[in-house]
Amino acid sequence: MITKPYVEQQFEDKIFNIQWVYNILDHKAETERIIFEDQDQEIGFVLLPDMKWDTKDVDSFYAIALPRKRGLKSIRDLDESHVEMLKNMRSKSLAVIADNFGIKPDRLRMYFHYQPSFYHLHVHINHIELDLPGTGALRAHLLDDVIENLLMQGDYYQRKTVSMTHQVRDKLLAAFRSKENNVSYV
Repeated sequence: MITKPYVEQQFEDKIFNIQWVYNILDHKAETERIIFEDQDQEIGFVLLPDMKWDTKDVDSFYAIALPRKRGLKSIRDLDESHVEMLKNMRSKSLAVIADNFGIKPDRLRMYFHYQPSFYHLHVHINHIELDLPGTGALRAHLLDDVIENLLMQGDYYQRKTVSMTHQVRDKLLAAFRSKENNVSYV
């Protein structure tokens, strides 16, 4: 096992800092940017525009849904107990986006990145016309697929080997390569 210990060590060494996410969830920052929020501490979330969206052109719509539940770093932390939260995030986000921006649900893509860009679980929501890096099969995991996988097998993401890509200079990739060099095939 390489990824989980690597991520945990980054948190221990204070290399990964997600205080900015907690500041949003606690209304200490970016409150004026919030599109919608559900206050429930177990299944609630905050929906806000991604920094990549100008908040005007609906054809380039891009938002992030941040669950209120803390301790969820990525899809690896999800199990069957989180399905209600994921369904809540999906249904309420789609309704709010349709009401506020006139974008129909079938024009939106909802997904997780693995590995994520920051380690507080979050759903990317963007217009399907956007051609963005990170929306392809090597990084994006569709929200509907994640829900279905958890319904089929509650610990799916604890068991599954999840393929991923990395930049050449990525430290996690270096950890994988180091481990690979220390493997004995005898």
